[in-house]
Amino acid sequence: MIFTSSDPFKIGIVEDSAVISLTLKKLLEQYGYQVVGPFGNAREALT
Repeated sequence: MIFTSSDPFKIGIVEDSAVISLTLKKLLEQYGYQVVGPFGNAREALT
């Protein structure tokens, strides 16, 4: 599969600090990534 600007990479955020995860989410979205989450722990991310 070839990725283009219309096919953004998906990045999952797993972080227990709400401030850090929301800041990281905003930053990644500014760079054009599609963010999944944030999740507070690995169990949430996998279900």
